[in-house]
Amino acid sequence: MPDGMWVDAFDSHIALFYLCLSAVLAGDVADAEASDGSAVGVKEHWLCAWFFGSALMQVTFEHSTDDEITFILEYYHNDGGISRDSAKNFYRYVDQAYDTFITTGDSSQLTRASKLSQGTLTTAKSMRNYLYFRASWKEPFDILYFTPAIFSIVNLNDQSLSLTPELLYNPITNLELRLRSAFLIGGKHTEYGEKLNDYKIELRARYYF
Repeated sequence: MPDGMWVDAFDSHIALFYLCLSAVLAGDVADAEASDGSAVGVKEHWLCAWFFGSALMQVTFEHSTDDEITFILEYYHNDGGISRDSAKNFYRYVDQAYDTFITTGDSSQLTRASKLSQGTLTTAKSMRNYLYFRASWKEPFDILYFTPAIFSIVNLNDQSLSLTPELLYNPITNLELRLRSAFLIGGKHTEYGEKLNDYKIELRARYYF
């Protein structure tokens, strides 16, 4: 990461940390700190938690209203993730490998690309900076056992994102019905823009016993 980008990222870390800290320290607060450096603060309908490690940082900011609408905003940083330039170079290499295979039938570069993708690129958060947002409303308009929600994961390094609305219904004890659609948005050579599908719709039924 270029020095300027690192400074910007570091400033963002500090700004989010103080936002979190000021939210939970403004008044009577119950807070605790663990030996691993994680901490949590709670004030009325507000919750803020943060974790600092040698290579990882996560800040979570949560607010619930009297109407049981819950908002969650989470920032995640991983020093071990790949940079935007490295990701672009990999996607360009895959394009080149595919073109070579179509033209000559030689699949060796595609095989190498597959091996290179294992590990970092196959994790849920393969790059360095992400923002997660979720809003959910428990039993809106007094509709029992029904919770609509929407959440998004934004890759702050390449500005691609996933956007997922969902409907959750629990008609009986231990039965969960979930309808979800996911939209992947991003340009060429971005994490979500390079996914195999642009959107998907799924219906899940889960029974606990």
